Amino acid sequence: MTTLSPQPPSSTLRNVIQLLLITLLCLLCYLVWRVAAAVAQIEHSVAVISSEVEHVAATAGKAAEQIDGLLARTQHLETMLSKAPSYKEIEVLARELMHGEDAVQPLEQGGVLPRLTDEIAFLLQTIGDSGLRYEYGGKQRGASWVHVKLFGVYQLKQSEIVNGEQFIANIARSTMAGDIYYVINKEGVKEPLEAFLTKALESYRSTKAAESAVAKPGDGNAAKGDSLAR
Repeated sequence: MTTLSPQPPSSTLRNVIQLLLITLLCLLCYLVWRVAAAVAQIEHSVAVISSEVEHVAATAGKAAEQIDGLLARTQHLETMLSKAPSYKEIEVLARELMHGEDAVQPLEQGGVLPRLTDEIAFLLQTIGDSGLRYEYGGKQRGASWVHVKLFGVYQLKQSEIVNGEQFIANIARSTMAGDIYYVINKEGVKEPLEAFLTKALESYRSTKAAESAVAKPGDGNAAKGDSLAR
């Protein structure tokens, strides 16, 4: 029995196989290159996007700082405006300045009603105490400001004000807009200016009455001495 031995492939088949392998390798290399190029492009795009994001973040940070600065300036302006005098207050102060400081005169002899009575002068002096602070309409003011303001209002209404009670009720109780005046003393105690001045006026009158009571006996003795001398 005869055994058939395998025949070696022909050279043509060997060449075809080699060509196919080379083609496959080329395709694989091309695919690897395309993938690498795509990865590089993606990395570049990611880098550009990251740069843009950083730029946007930096711009947003600067914008936030500018907004914070604007808010701070706005709050500062609001604070300044809240402390600024109103139109009516400016008008009152302007009229006071037009009259001048000589509007505050002592009592004069005669039948003409003086522009400023002793009681009202005392009340204005009490209001102008540098140790006091004032609050009205959500704002705080110093004593000198309120003193000038109320003195100006008094000048506008002086024909209607003849005593301390009327000054307190019509001028020192509230502003023209209806805001109640509050006074804050050195200890930080806050109370309506109307009540504060009412107590001060009562104390002033009691002191004046006591001084008058002490002065009267002396005047009588002097009169008796004059009659005896005669």
